[in-house]
Amino acid sequence: MKTYDELTNDILEKTKSEKARRRKMTRRVTSVALAFAIVVGGVVTANLLRRTPSYSTITKPSGEIKTVDTANAGQTLSTKSDYSAIYDILNIDENQRKTSDYYGANGIEEDMIVEEAENGGDLVHNLPSDTGAAADNSIRNISPDDNVSGKSAAKDYDSAEADHSETNVQVEGVDEADVVKTDGKYIYAMSHRNIYIYSADKGEMELVSKIPFCSDDGTVVTKDGGADKTLYYDGYDYDWGASEMFVTSDRLIALFPAVERDKHSDGATGWLYGDYYYSAKTYYCATIYDISDKSSPTLMTTAALSGSGISTRMIGDRLFIVCSDSYWDIQKNSPETFIPKAIINGEKKLAAEDTIYCGEEKSDCVYLNVLELDAASACVTSSLSLLGYDGSLMYQSENNIYVAATDYTYEKEEIEGTGSDDGLRIERYLSERSTRLTKIALSGELTLAASTTLDGYIHNSFSMDEYKGYLRVVTSVDKIDEYNKWSDLDNSLEWHGGNTTRVNTNSLYVLDASLRVVGSITDLAPDERVYSCRFEGDQGYFVTYRETDPLFHVDLSDPTNPYVVDALKIPGHSDYLQRFGDYMLGFGETDDGELKISMFSEDADGAMSEIAVMTVANARYSDVMFDHHAILADAEKGIVCFGAQCWDDAWEDNGAKYYIVSWNGQAFIKGMETAIGDWAESRGLFIGDVFYLYAVGNGEGSVASYSLTTFENIDTEKLEFIEADQRPGET
Repeated sequence: MKTYDELTNDILEKTKSEKARRRKMTRRVTSVALAFAIVVGGVVTANLLRRTPSYSTITKPSGEIKTVDTANAGQTLSTKSDYSAIYDILNIDENQRKTSDYYGANGIEEDMIVEEAENGGDLVHNLPSDTGAAADNSIRNISPDDNVSGKSAAKDYDSAEADHSETNVQVEGVDEADVVKTDGKYIYAMSHRNIYIYSADKGEMELVSKIPFCSDDGTVVTKDGGADKTLYYDGYDYDWGASEMFVTSDRLIALFPAVERDKHSDGATGWLYGDYYYSAKTYYCATIYDISDKSSPTLMTTAALSGSGISTRMIGDRLFIVCSDSYWDIQKNSPETFIPKAIINGEKKLAAEDTIYCGEEKSDCVYLNVLELDAASACVTSSLSLLGYDGSLMYQSENNIYVAATDYTYEKEEIEGTGSDDGLRIERYLSERSTRLTKIALSGELTLAASTTLDGYIHNSFSMDEYKGYLRVVTSVDKIDEYNKWSDLDNSLEWHGGNTTRVNTNSLYVLDASLRVVGSITDLAPDERVYSCRFEGDQGYFVTYRETDPLFHVDLSDPTNPYVVDALKIPGHSDYLQRFGDYMLGFGETDDGELKISMFSEDADGAMSEIAVMTVANARYSDVMFDHHAILADAEKGIVCFGAQCWDDAWEDNGAKYYIVSWNGQAFIKGMETAIGDWAESRGLFIGDVFYLYAVGNGEGSVASYSLTTFENIDTEKLEFIEADQRPGET
């Protein structure tokens, strides 16, 4: 029998290509293409500037807004008086500064301007003298046309229909985007560049309308029915996985990555190098539609925020978009090359100076950008950019946004050997990970509330939770101490052995409103790491794993004195935990790598026990392990639904299947098992007693309905799916 590690490696080998195409942060540019882009960057910058509108010239007193970053010895962060003051604190190589200073008012060589004038070239470079001193073209001053009202006068539909499932979210009242939604009467489904709206009546589906959020050539649509030729949908490499949506009673918001590209004289998009197009800038888009008349949706506005999307959330009509934004080819007199921006209905806007927080120390040109939009009016209501901050995970409560970024510390030390090691050079490498947490308050204008740094890294958003003003965080600590001995003989290095020490532990922290640690439990589960976490009021549960599955139950009723109530050790591990009525549901893997579902109970003293287990034979991978939206678990209906990739005993690919498992209060019972293609992403939802299965993958896409009592197929609707060789931009 293979070991768990061997089985895991087999699975990763078989699925790595599929997983790679789903990763939302995958960089599309090779290092060769990036190097080429840097070489031609000066020319491209000049081309970009011809299209850039005037910048905001409103100045406000420096330091009007201040906050304290507790992660950096109480460093005070404030706004700057103008963009040049922001440039002055950027970490930029002096040679680049000299090059930058040589350029003219917009980063364009004056000789270049004169030469173009002599040859009849375009002189519209949007120089400051052309803009007018009173111009304000900042992100905060963006809204749709005046004739767009908060709500359409078109036919209104009553969405308070049958009992229905909702998107599986972490925090009640804080909605999360997904690829399929329902309001109890309609089903909203995404497939590549289209959103489909189906009426659903007892399983019978009818297409009501189809919304293309990008055109046939990949350009992002605009509200006039045309396309923004500077923005291109960047989701084809991820199939459907990069696109998501929110739905309210009369609004639909499509969310997807986009890139701003230049066009060559031959009509090609991007900067072509070999088989790759280099994108000028990455954005994350939100297109807001009025769907009060489901048969005739109307695009209200398109807003694109610079950077790579970290995540989004929605509370009522308030939509929050969080991005990580980086800049490299920086020019002093060209704010567009180092200031965050948004493209609203085709018009580019820069972040206003008084919405950018900066420290006093030198900083890399990386930002954490947050944009708030009101879905009802389709207007931007607030924005915030934090220079020197980054992020990869986001958790949001009803009051605050928390963004986590993993920092890697790496130190190298050379020591001359003594004694038996005389003449040898000893190299010592120390590395560890830490997490910077950034807290953004949502009351009124977006405001940086606090920031701090914790030892270790955070597994996912479920490792963070806010309760009664306190933030609880679980981290995994990973420290490596490595020695290597070398001798230099005849100008060639020879290794004389070494030693590596690795320390893995886990910690739980309780932080106050200023993100100061007030309680903690450290050094938990040595040599293991966190696989899943769930907080329920003043109780916390998390799973670590190496050879067994310790399910920790922690009492947090006293924030200053958290303590472990119980640690249940069982084979395998759970990658996901969810409250299921009076029980805790666990979804993960056995030691042999097969999927398993566990049901945990808790006695009056808080001791945990595993009361039921179901192993899904030959199912080796499920999106539930990485995405909680992929599971539908409803305690009232007693169902657990999920998709899985399967292999037989000989490790031959058996395709993807979808399962509906029933819970009768004592045991799991498999209710439905159906094939959904060679590889498929899937979601389950229900309306009344009808189950709807959304599946897209390997050339096919569909929404199918089934009876929850007989599991018979009622209806199936096909979704458009674009083959890889037919997608815009593919070579």
